[in-house]
Amino acid sequence: MRTSGDIEMGLVTDIGTRGCWFSETYGDLVAEMTYDMEVQDSNMMVRVRINLTREQESPAVSRNDLDTVARAQVRMTLDRLRQN
Repeated sequence: MRTSGDIEMGLVTDIGTRGCWFSETYGDLVAEMTYDMEVQDSNMMVRVRINLTREQESPAVSRNDLDTVARAQVRMTLDRLRQN
């Protein structure tokens, strides 16, 4: 059950020709977070999704940390696709 959600979104301008990210945090006893990043470059589209679940008392994971991981995964995937 999703309750008390927090939603953020924005553009990705430093990878590919266009892209966006979307973050949603929700939960009462357990905090759940979904972070998606989609990037298009030429004829390729890459989407990375990070799902994170933690107890409310556990230290929070920042959106910036998840953004760094997602960007690294998108770059690596696009680089590998370009090689083929």
